[in-house]
Amino acid sequence: MPRDSDADDFGRKYSSAEFLRVVRESGPMTTGEVANEIECHRNTARDQLKRLAKRGRIKKEEIGQEFVWRSN
Repeated sequence: MPRDSDADDFGRKYSSAEFLRVVRESGPMTTGEVANEIECHRNTARDQLKRLAKRGRIKKEEIGQEFVWRSN
């Protein structure tokens, strides 16, 4: 069963809704841009974004060595 939140090393929890909101409001973004916006580690952002994509909430496009995330 997929998790809806992750905690960073300092115990801050991040919900999938935060990541979905950022991608919807800001348009296509790289994993690093999403992480910077939410102020979390890139790995946390990548994991959450991959879960959202797997559930069909956002789309992932590979451009070079970067993933770009966009809303459906």
